Amino acid sequence: MIIQTERLILRDFKQTDLPAYKALCSHPDFQQFYSEEDAAPEKVAQLFNMFVVWATEQPRTKYQLAMEIPSEELIGSCGVRITSVDEKQGTFGCELGRAHWGKGYALEASRAVINFGFADLNLHRIYAETNSENLPAIALAKKLGMRVEGELRENRWFRGRWWSTTTLSILEQERS
Repeated sequence: MIIQTERLILRDFKQTDLPAYKALCSHPDFQQFYSEEDAAPEKVAQLFNMFVVWATEQPRTKYQLAMEIPSEELIGSCGVRITSVDEKQGTFGCELGRAHWGKGYALEASRAVINFGFADLNLHRIYAETNSENLPAIALAKKLGMRVEGELRENRWFRGRWWSTTTLSILEQERS
């Protein structure tokens, strides 16, 4: 699976990507909105291995793709996962290494993945759930045309406090 944009290659993860993925996920700025458990190296490796397995499943319903700049290493990941085939629903997520923030890579990759979800996976609605304090993630979702659907107030406990979750979505007919 490969999606190419103007500056990026989005592709299935390879086992050789694990060290770069672990490094990306280990940065404190990256971890700030994750629980200690989710940010632990063993959990990151488990998540990574799940991405690799998803690429082999038939029929395939989950696409979490490695994001790379041609001639460079992994800089992040972006994906869409079908949550209901019958209802044509999918969830979206994007993560980018700290060194590459502010360059438009997340928006470029996300647009390509959202378009893939609607055009190739025939989804009707794609949604994202993020920590309500993760303002860059919320801003990205809004740039993609997503609208805030609501907030689950203080629904997660980690790092010694309660955190809320914001849900945003876009419908197929709303995409640009």
